[in-house]
Amino acid sequence: MQVILLNFPTYDQIHPEIHVRITDMPTRYSLRDLRQDQLNSLVKVGGVVTRRGGVWPMLKWVKFNCQKCGQLLGPFTQEGEGEIKVGHCFNCQSRTSPLNVSIETNC
Repeated sequence: MQVILLNFPTYDQIHPEIHVRITDMPTRYSLRDLRQDQLNSLVKVGGVVTRRGGVWPMLKWVKFNCQKCGQLLGPFTQEGEGEIKVGHCFNCQSRTSPLNVSIETNC
């Protein structure tokens, strides 16, 4: 809207918002070719999602956050196809509080 108002100062009196459609992006990826470096980027994708799987087998080290006490647990080494399960928090011994995978990149 700011760009439009530079060229057409009264446009916001006609329409309160602008909708933009981007077409003909030069590079197109298949769903299988998407990688982490394309996160938070505008990409053109072609394909059909028929099922999805987790990213657990791709992790090498995993850290968990305890939702009850806030303790950061790990790192745990991920090997093979299995998903690492931690049954309880080592700090507060809670078995009922969920342990979420830490998404911090520098932890």
